[in-house]
Amino acid sequence: MTSIHEALEDPNPARLKSWIGTRAGRLATALLTVELIAGMQSFMHAIIAPQIAQDLSAVTYFGLMYSAVLASSFVTLPWGPKLLARFGVPTLMTYMTLLNAVGAIVSAASPSIGVFLLGRFLAGLSVGVLATASMSAVVQHLPKRWRQLVLATFSGTYIISSFIGPAYAAAVAHAFNWRIAMILYLPALFAARFVISKNVAPSDKVINTGSTPPAFVAVAMPIAALFLSLSLEILGQFAWAGLLLGAVLLVGSAVRVLPQGTFTLKRGRPRAVLVFFLLTGAYFAVDFSIPLALQTVLASDVTQVALVVSVGGLAWAIVGFACGRRPASYGPVYRRRTSTGTVLLSIGFGSIALDLLVWHGYWGVLIGWTVASIGMGLTYLDTMNSIFTPPDVDDGLDDSDAVSAVALSEPMSAVLFATPFLAIAGFLVAEERPNYIGYMISGTVVLAAFLIAIVRPAGDNLPTGFPCGSKQQ
Repeated sequence: MTSIHEALEDPNPARLKSWIGTRAGRLATALLTVELIAGMQSFMHAIIAPQIAQDLSAVTYFGLMYSAVLASSFVTLPWGPKLLARFGVPTLMTYMTLLNAVGAIVSAASPSIGVFLLGRFLAGLSVGVLATASMSAVVQHLPKRWRQLVLATFSGTYIISSFIGPAYAAAVAHAFNWRIAMILYLPALFAARFVISKNVAPSDKVINTGSTPPAFVAVAMPIAALFLSLSLEILGQFAWAGLLLGAVLLVGSAVRVLPQGTFTLKRGRPRAVLVFFLLTGAYFAVDFSIPLALQTVLASDVTQVALVVSVGGLAWAIVGFACGRRPASYGPVYRRRTSTGTVLLSIGFGSIALDLLVWHGYWGVLIGWTVASIGMGLTYLDTMNSIFTPPDVDDGLDDSDAVSAVALSEPMSAVLFATPFLAIAGFLVAEERPNYIGYMISGTVVLAAFLIAIVRPAGDNLPTGFPCGSKQQ
């Protein structure tokens, strides 16, 4: 029987005409376009979120505005592989893209925060399934050389989206409003996903993307997000109990789905998963709170907010792209890079906190976020690669376990850390104490310092020596 990789032509991706004139080239181009738009969306939502909260009188719902998509994606994530096997990439991508668009339109047209969150929830339902479909398109429907090129270029797309996303958000929000910004890009997204659906191979629909989360997690994640984001608004003096319950639900879910030993500091790949979990949680908590802090504490306009977000994203993208070109394939290189990266995270977070609490100057946040993003670039991709690299001695994790660990740990940590972080930040803004956000960000300095202490053993699964003539640095 002919495999997908044999059925697909395998042209030379170095030739420009191969990107348009072949099935593999069109599929690769569309996949990179979707990744570019996804990066643009993340920057856009970070910038316009404070305006949305203000217009809908919903600053205390700031945490739920962030977590709604992530939490609802876990409802459908367990069904992704089954739906993929039943319907295939073309049909699944078509219907899930329509659901995603409906969610965006509902949010853009929302008269109240409740309707806005409904739209975000609908959009999130499609995210988990679309992630599975996109992974299938990359892994099973591209020849090897194209697959390697696409995966290596994913980080590079964020260099472009770090410019386009903030510029798009600032320009459209200034010329029109945040509602138009949420839907204006949708035709480009439709076109790219249509190209993907038309250029996948017609067979071999099933992909092993790793073990899917159990039903408990699909139920626990949205409930945890609700408790973490709404306890301050609803439970009053008992808010601490709601926050604690949400955290317990989420950590319990993480313990069930992440590799054994992750939360007991087991050396090697389980330690790398913990580093990845804490790293992404801390970074994204600060990331999404910066626009709110800039606009409420420092009275920055949308252009200044866009500049900070853009420069930070560009710093991460450039450093990450450089690390992707020359990954830390050996333990000493990994430990050197990630130790430097986590130190820079601490310095960057500390600078932002001091600026909000003491200096009250725009440049302190700009420089601090740039430094922190450089640290993220030095740490993120190499830690992911460490999780994907099996040790010489079997550690009990197969490839699907590693894929699942990366796919699940980032959104779970984002909900665990960023959701209550932003909920508290919104509460402080509503109470007219926005400068206290600086104290919260100072807490992430402690978390980054903990990462410095635990990051070195995360590379124990990597080879310790260098081959003759190696130029690894």
